[in-house]
Amino acid sequence: MESEDITQQKLLLQTYRRTLAVYIQQQAAIGRAFSSPAIVNGIAETRREIQRIKALLRSANVDVEDGPDDDDTNVPVVLVQAANQRLLWIGSISIVLLAVVVGIVFLRFLRQPQLGALTPLQTTIHPTAAATNTAVAQATAHTLPEHMQITAMPLAGSIRNALLVFQDDFSSGKLDTWSGNSDTWSIVQVDDVAAYQGAAHNGEETSGAPLRLPELPNDYAVEVQVRIVRVGVANAPDFTLTLRANTPTVQGCHGYGFAYYGSQQAAYIARFGEAACPFQLLASAQAALEPQQWYRLRAEVIGSKQRLLLNDKVIAEAEDASIKGGTLYLSVGNDATVQFTKIRVFTFK
Repeated sequence: MESEDITQQKLLLQTYRRTLAVYIQQQAAIGRAFSSPAIVNGIAETRREIQRIKALLRSANVDVEDGPDDDDTNVPVVLVQAANQRLLWIGSISIVLLAVVVGIVFLRFLRQPQLGALTPLQTTIHPTAAATNTAVAQATAHTLPEHMQITAMPLAGSIRNALLVFQDDFSSGKLDTWSGNSDTWSIVQVDDVAAYQGAAHNGEETSGAPLRLPELPNDYAVEVQVRIVRVGVANAPDFTLTLRANTPTVQGCHGYGFAYYGSQQAAYIARFGEAACPFQLLASAQAALEPQQWYRLRAEVIGSKQRLLLNDKVIAEAEDASIKGGTLYLSVGNDATVQFTKIRVFTFK
């Protein structure tokens, strides 16, 4: 390797490390469990480039030191020692704080109506004979038959007809409108049902599959049949539907996440973003989704309102006016395997 090439690679390494530091600061601000796919994927990709450059330089006999954040295993010994010295003190304080938090949550829990476990869908999901993979750019929105219409009822303040602008049951076997990594996303057959399966294993924080569409209308609903095959790690969502998703961010906002945590048997509506649009938990609800069962989920963003329905029952509602537009993003949490089918996107006239 020429001297100029070595210099260039060293400068590139410094640039990637600065980029990594920014990503890590963003993740620290909102927490790993609620990090957006853009942050998680950015950290992973930047670390891959850092390792590639270090290997290239070392193959040219250039001495390169390992940075403390170059991978997620390099924890400085001095920090470990310091942490051990403070462990007893922190543990005592944590127990007291935990008791206070549990008490507050329990009191709030008693005051709220209990939703109980959700009943799995009783109807069988059948794939259609022809492909139903239609993008907004190629389709003319049409009013659904009366028996299939959904409405915006309490959210919009008035009843409006639902317009179908996208649908996919994956029976075509093609993924032209999805950009999920082929290592973690694939079409599978489940009891004669075609489904889009995401599997985030091997310590991955999340596995994302954006919908390759122009920006969707500001007001829309996403309806999907979902089946959890494998519950992920604790404190991580098994799956998330992100509506009004923006990558890169718009004014610091990533989108509204409609997430389900199997380890907590709870569903959440949250806003994801960076420093200018920080993470905020907007609503939560009890929800028990049994593995290997199909459920119907619908997420809506209408004006400043967000609403989550499971099996046609409203379980969570929120209000936030930070994000005006964006597309749809599916993601699967660490160590989870989840299947999606019969995805339909509606807007309202």
